[in-house]
Amino acid sequence: MGRRMTWSKSPTPDSNTVDRWRTTWQMPEYLLDITEFVGLANTTPLAIQSSSPNPTHIAFARRIETCSFSGYKIYPGKGKTFVRIDNRVCFTYYYTNLNPRAAHWLGLLARMHKKGITEEVAKKRSRRTVKHERAVVGASWEAIRAKRTQKPEVRAAARQTAIRESKEKKKDEAAKKRAEKAKTAGAAAKGQKISKQGAKGAQPKVAAKSR
Repeated sequence: MGRRMTWSKSPTPDSNTVDRWRTTWQMPEYLLDITEFVGLANTTPLAIQSSSPNPTHIAFARRIETCSFSGYKIYPGKGKTFVRIDNRVCFTYYYTNLNPRAAHWLGLLARMHKKGITEEVAKKRSRRTVKHERAVVGASWEAIRAKRTQKPEVRAAARQTAIRESKEKKKDEAAKKRAEKAKTAGAAAKGQKISKQGAKGAQPKVAAKSR
C-alpha cells in the first residue's frame, strides 16, 4: 500500500534558512549538510530526538491525509499521492485519469448512490403536554365529570336555587340575631334598679373621680 510524505520537497535552503536553523535549533554542521542534500528548506524540525550529544534524527510534523482517488487514508513516509486498493488496477486508472465515480469498487460511487450505508436518523424529541384527569379533595371524579357535562338550563336552575337558599339562610340568621339582642336588652333592663328621680327623667349623677 502506497504512502506519502507530509512535507514538500524544495530546492537547497538559502543562507538565511541555514543560519536560522543553526541559531534556533543548534543544529550541527553535518545535519545541515543532510538537509541541504535532501532539500527540506520549508520544513521546520520539531525536535532533535537523541540521547547522545550529537543527534542524528529529526522529527517532523506528520499528518494523515485522504486519497482523492480511492478515499483511503494516506500515511506519511513514501511520497505517494494515492493508495492502491485493487493492486495495480487502481495505479493504472489513477495515471490514466479515470474518473473514480466510474469504478464500482471504490467508496466514492457507493457514497454517491448510498449503497451499503446505513444512516441513523435522529428522532426529534418534542415535549407534549399531557392532561391527567383526577379527583380532588371533597369531590370524586364522577361528580366532577357529571357537573362538567351538565346542560346550561340545569346549571342555571341550580344556580338560582342556590342563590335563593343563601338569601333565606341570611334572613333567618338576621332574625335570630335580632331576637337574641332583644332578649338580652330586656334582661338587662329588668335587673337594673331605677331611682325616683331617674324615673322622673332626671339626669344621673356623675361619680367623683379619685385624685
